[in-house]
Amino acid sequence: MTRVPHIVVVDDEPEVRGSLAEYLTLQGFRATEADGAPSLRRIVAGAEPVDLVLPEAIAHGKEPFCIVGAMAGG
Repeated sequence: MTRVPHIVVVDDEPEVRGSLAEYLTLQGFRATEADGAPSLRRIVAGAEPVDLVLPEAIAHGKEPFCIVGAMAGG
């Protein structure tokens, strides 16, 4: 069986991340929702590999790449 790519959608707006996650699921991806950096860290630390993180454009005053860097321990 082929592994389905896992995408994490990060946004503090439930409607935004839910809509995008639903769209990605309909396109055949495994989509997981995260409402910020702490939940993103928990997802990444889990057993299932993450292939792509889609951060929100403005994340509580931080640039999206700051969240991804923090997630990686940087």
